[in-house]
Amino acid sequence: MLNKQLHTVAVVSILCCAAVQVDGAKPAKGGGGNHIQRGIQLAQEKHFDAAADEFGKAIKDSPNDPRGYANRGTAYRQGARTAIAAGDSEGASTRYQSALADFAKYIELSPKDASGYEEHGQTLSELKQYDAALADFNKALELKPDDLNAIKFRGFAEIGLNQW
Repeated sequence: MLNKQLHTVAVVSILCCAAVQVDGAKPAKGGGGNHIQRGIQLAQEKHFDAAADEFGKAIKDSPNDPRGYANRGTAYRQGARTAIAAGDSEGASTRYQSALADFAKYIELSPKDASGYEEHGQTLSELKQYDAALADFNKALELKPDDLNAIKFRGFAEIGLNQW
């Protein structure tokens, strides 16, 4: 019973914190800024698939800007949560895989940014891939030791593995 309650608390906390990525995004440099802003607006309106499409346009305009991938990955992850709530596990799986790919690209483009590892790890945690998530959170903390979100999410992954 306690384990189920802890898991519920972990999931709710992840959901609350993940929205920050989309809300706090800044426009990309170059031609993608308008698409980023439109994507943020759509995400705030909970139109996650449309937001992902807008972020995709920003990526097309500025393929080397990691923020486009970060925002689209977050939109995909939010869309996956919506799909789960609607009982669409196949749609959720597709969106989660797309989110992981975008966060991997974010890491590739900005390997010294702890946020990429944190976002990738959050997505892995939601997929209950806690060992891989722990590796991401540990890397995020190696890059930014005082990152409270990475510390928190690492703790959730440890709870998922019953390592607390």
